Amino acid sequence: APDAMAPSTEFVLRFFVPSKKGTRFSAEIRDAAGKSVATVRDLAISDDRGSLSLLCRRHAFASGNYTLAVTEMGGNGDQALFSFHL
Repeated sequence: APDAMAPSTEFVLRFFVPSKKGTRFSAEIRDAAGKSVATVRDLAISDDRGSLSLLCRRHAFASGNYTLAVTEMGGNGDQALFSFHL
């Protein structure tokens, strides 16, 4: 089960996907019902570890469970899913 995150005005989602520098991704945050609440397109891997970060405004999200779905742009459509709780 995901750990609860402390309240603040912003939060950063930092995650790792198996990819190399320069690979581009889109990301979508979904609520517990599967409804999209935020979408970011064209995230680029900036290191050789496959790390990506998203800065989010806390007021845009109600307390609850969320899923971050990350899809490689131009890839085969496979998604990496990350769960978190606010």
